[in-house]
Amino acid sequence: MPVTVYLRKEKHVIEETGLSVNDLLRKMDLSPQAYLVVRNKSLLTGREILKDGDEVRIIAVISGGNLH
Repeated sequence: MPVTVYLRKEKHVIEETGLSVNDLLRKMDLSPQAYLVVRNKSLLTGREILKDGDEVRIIAVISGGNLH
């Protein structure tokens, strides 16, 4: 069973298994420093291994504002 990835409004199906979160982000040409990956409302670390049948959501990290 593949891993289903939601990024913005797009659905991606990744057939490769045993990827870490960081591997997944790199495979999708996304910077691990700029995105968070969530599974079942839980934030995943970059080293976490994705399992067959997982559904994850990739969320862009948004920063900005004034330090004052």
